[in-house]
Amino acid sequence: MKLKKIVVIALAFILLPVMAYETKFTDEGTINYTSSIERQDATPVIVSKENPFYALIATPVALYYDEYNQQHVQPLLVENISNPSDAIVRFKELYGLQDAIVIDGKDIVQASIDIATQIWESSNEAIIVKNDFDGYSIAVNLVALASYKGIPVFVANNIDEIASTLSSLGVKTTYVCGDIEGYGSVVKFESIDEARDYMMNFVKQKFGGVGYIVMANPMD
Repeated sequence: MKLKKIVVIALAFILLPVMAYETKFTDEGTINYTSSIERQDATPVIVSKENPFYALIATPVALYYDEYNQQHVQPLLVENISNPSDAIVRFKELYGLQDAIVIDGKDIVQASIDIATQIWESSNEAIIVKNDFDGYSIAVNLVALASYKGIPVFVANNIDEIASTLSSLGVKTTYVCGDIEGYGSVVKFESIDEARDYMMNFVKQKFGGVGYIVMANPMD
C-alpha cells in the first residue's frame, strides 16, 4: 500500500449545496480563527496501526483547544491490536484506558462518520480528506488544525458519502485535502506546501509565533 511509503509527512432536499464556493489559500485573509462547536470533552482513543487514516480522524478526538484557548488532552495510541508492543501494554496498565474509543477493522469512511457523530453534536467547520495517498499526504500537514479548532476530520472517496452527516452537524465551511469536492464554503489544499503554509500562518496568528514544527507518520 502506497501510504506506507510516507515517512514525514440527508436527505437530498435538506442538504446545503455541496459546493457553495471555493477558495485556495493565498494569504491570511482566508484564515478563520474561530469555530462554533458542541462536542464531548477530549476522549482517549486506541487506533489500529493497519490504517494510518485512523490516527488522522482520532487526533481532534483526543486533543483539542476550546474557545478560551485551553488545551484538552487524552492519550492517542497507535497499536498493533492483535499483538501490542510491551510499551503499549505497560502504558494501558499504568494509566487505564477502559473508556477509550477503539478504531479497528472499520471502513475508514464509516469510521470517520461514526467518530464524528459520537463526539460532536454540532460543528460549523470540518476537514475533508480524500481517501488516497495524496489526500493523506496533505492531511498530515493540516490535521493539527482540527485540534486547534476542535473540529472533526472526515475521510471519503466522494462528498456524497459524508454529505448527510455534514448537514446534520451544521457544517458550513470545509478544509479540503486532495482531489475531492468540498461542502459549503471551501478552503482547498492541493499540495503539502499549501497546507504547511496555511498552518504556519494560523499558528502565528493564534499563538504569536512558530517555534518549531514536529511531524510524525502514524505508520512509524
